[in-house]
Amino acid sequence: MEVSAANPLPVSMGGSVALGASDAQIGAVEIKDGTTDTRAAVDATYGVAVDIKRMPGIQAATGSLTNRSGTITAGGTSQVLMAANATRKYLFIQNVSVNDLWIDFGTAAIANQPSIKLVANAVYIQENSFVSTQAVNIIGATTAQAYTAKEG
Repeated sequence: MEVSAANPLPVSMGGSVALGASDAQIGAVEIKDGTTDTRAAVDATYGVAVDIKRMPGIQAATGSLTNRSGTITAGGTSQVLMAANATRKYLFIQNVSVNDLWIDFGTAAIANQPSIKLVANAVYIQENSFVSTQAVNIIGATTAQAYTAKEG
């Protein structure tokens, strides 16, 4: 359905929220089940946060992680970090070495584009709406460069 002046987005104003003396409401986004308060929380330390556990119909994924951590076995040569996995729902890779690492999906990694560059301590995560099920390949310039990797 396309939202337009002739076909506006339906908005429900069922209920009200009392603001405290030090509260300021600029705007709010809420997913409602009719009774549960699911407004995003605003906090001075972390900014806007949405607790997906409180949202109706959304369940946090759970499961076990498989450790795929390791090191570069031959500097300058692409190697398989994770085999293709049709059931992968989560992917985590961190470069824990001093030099850059590069990753790619479904093809050999190269130390340039279109591979993805991970500088020292960088983290790459895929979760929620998209997780590649392809093999993950990695390359580093130096033998023994370390990485931490998990999939689930």
